[in-house]
Amino acid sequence: MNNINEHLEFKISKEDKTTNYLNLSLNRNANNVDLNIYRKPTYIDITVHFTSNHPYDHKLAACNYYINRVITMPITEQAAKQEWKKVQWLITTISLNT
Repeated sequence: MNNINEHLEFKISKEDKTTNYLNLSLNRNANNVDLNIYRKPTYIDITVHFTSNHPYDHKLAACNYYINRVITMPITEQAAKQEWKKVQWLITTISLNT
């Protein structure tokens, strides 16, 4: 597969019980796979500040992204509850800055 495109390189890695793929974390149990949201270790919860001079749509883009991700990702119920708490925190933070 590495010969198909010179800009892509595929590497083989051993599977632990958890594999991160894009922004999903796949946790393999005895009889099923649980999906959670994956964030890189360098991830920080910073968005465009609401009092900045950016367009209104840019300011709400993070909220829309997080809400859409919770709704569309096939994550576990527990992971969805944690994500909703983060979305609520983000919306609260934005509304306090208006």
